[in-house]
Amino acid sequence: MEWYVEALGGSNVVRWFVNSLIVALATALISCTVGTLAGYALARFVFPGRRFFMLLLVSAYLFPAILLLMPLYLMLSNYRLVGTLPAIVLAHVAITLPLATYLMKSFVESVPRELEEAALVDGCGPFRTFLRVTLPLLRTGLATTLLFSFILSWDEYLFASALSQGSTTTAPVGIQTFISSFDVRWGAIMALGTLVTIPVLVLFVALQKNFEKGITAGGVKG
Repeated sequence: MEWYVEALGGSNVVRWFVNSLIVALATALISCTVGTLAGYALARFVFPGRRFFMLLLVSAYLFPAILLLMPLYLMLSNYRLVGTLPAIVLAHVAITLPLATYLMKSFVESVPRELEEAALVDGCGPFRTFLRVTLPLLRTGLATTLLFSFILSWDEYLFASALSQGSTTTAPVGIQTFISSFDVRWGAIMALGTLVTIPVLVLFVALQKNFEKGITAGGVKG
């Protein structure tokens, strides 16, 4: 227990967790929103470059993330965003968006086209059909994508360590401060490492019902 008291007693620990929470939530929401729209477009429409775009999604994780770090750092530095939370969010979105798009594409393909066609026959426009018919059926996919995007951002270290400065440090980067050249405070590291898992567990419990509701939601007209 004394390790938890020591770890939480630091003046920067709360700020680290708040920064991580802001970054992870923003990343998850952006990736989930853009990934849903992109996944729907890839699953339902045929357009030039569609196969090439899908190939890019699959190959996005074939290369190490460090290859993206330098060009991304230079680009954000030109816009004077290095050391800010938006810079970390943009970097994390670049990591999570391909996965979010691929996941949502798979979930959209599992929705029967007949439901959308019936809504169009009843007079719904394409956008209203997406909102009223397709989107409710994607609750399972949305919950899954949101959770995966949140976890990837919450645990990410490489981009956060390169793009954060002082007050924008996130929890994974902050834990490193307990390691010095002459001492490693294993107790404090273990305590913070345990506390870091709590937001992920809370989010999973909060989204758990959607995994079941998404199977049948939106399939009943009324």
